[in-house]
Amino acid sequence: MTTGDPLERGGAQADDVGLARTASLIDAARLEAPNNLLFDNGDLLQGNPMGDYVARARGLRMGEVHPMYRAMNLLGYDAANIGNHEFNYGLEFPLKSLSGADFPYVLANVYEVDGGDDPANDRHYFEPYVLLEREMTDTDGEVHTLTVGVIGFTPPQILQWDTSHLDGRVTVKGIVETAEALVPEMREAGADLVVAIPHSGLATSHPDGLRENATADLSKVDGIDAILFGHAHAVFSSESYKGFPGADIEAGTLNGALVDEAASRIVELTRDGSPVADDAEFVVVTDNYRASGGGTFPALDGSTIIVEAPETNRQVLVDYILSEGDIDPAADGNWRFAPLDGDVTAYFDTSPAAARAAGGERFERPGDAPNGFARYRLPMN
Repeated sequence: MTTGDPLERGGAQADDVGLARTASLIDAARLEAPNNLLFDNGDLLQGNPMGDYVARARGLRMGEVHPMYRAMNLLGYDAANIGNHEFNYGLEFPLKSLSGADFPYVLANVYEVDGGDDPANDRHYFEPYVLLEREMTDTDGEVHTLTVGVIGFTPPQILQWDTSHLDGRVTVKGIVETAEALVPEMREAGADLVVAIPHSGLATSHPDGLRENATADLSKVDGIDAILFGHAHAVFSSESYKGFPGADIEAGTLNGALVDEAASRIVELTRDGSPVADDAEFVVVTDNYRASGGGTFPALDGSTIIVEAPETNRQVLVDYILSEGDIDPAADGNWRFAPLDGDVTAYFDTSPAAARAAGGERFERPGDAPNGFARYRLPMN
């Protein structure tokens, strides 16, 4: 079993997501399959106000237990990987946070900067892999001790996305090349099974340079038995991967390892009342993850960056609100949903003050939502 992005997806405060809900699913899965292991795939420390508060306002001492690890230690994780968002706060904060985990962390493709040109003596910044001794019971009731090797990877693009924190302190190597070097070493060290936990997605093509979403190629590395991946916020196996090279949707495998292009989301785009041509050029403000090619958004591969600021989008907004004191968040109606056929109604939960900010012309409030939010209804036809 594996989890990932718990803070990023936990901001909605809904009853059907979060670690509390996940804990019940983990308990149920353990009852269903007594031979089990539990891993986390990273992006654990950043993603909502609690993460920012602990990292930026409250702070954390070495050995002090981060709130997320208080919960995860109770769930009994076997091992975990480090995602790209762990580096958003620099190197010291994740090291302090990891010291409070009761389970081992692995990350194989991040190295110390030693100033030398010999890659053979590069030193890993984190433990690259771990060998876990676990007792498993076969169908005849016989107990066997297995050595399970666990290796982790993070996107090499962390050097672009968090260059202000990492430049000159660490270096990275490709996910696949690192696996090709270390998986045989894990087997020689006694691993009966090798589980790879890449914080990486699936893609069939890549921009020039080190591959961010390298899981498909990682599945071709000899010696890997299972891959628990996550990064692109997609579900595998699912119908969305039907026809993906090497994917067996029913079996949940990729190259044997256990794991509409013409559509447009925006139409009739205008600026100052005039249509926007396909070849028009704009300066777009976004986060460094997307600007550098994260998520493989069209035309964003890092080659068009003109200004790169060290502040996060969230911090820029916080600083602006603090400097202004009072702001007017009134909507200006500069975009709309495309018309939909039939009687369609959208529901969403947000602040009780949202109707006042939006003018309340189209929104209806049928009732309250959990945790102090209000529920709104928006007719779409």
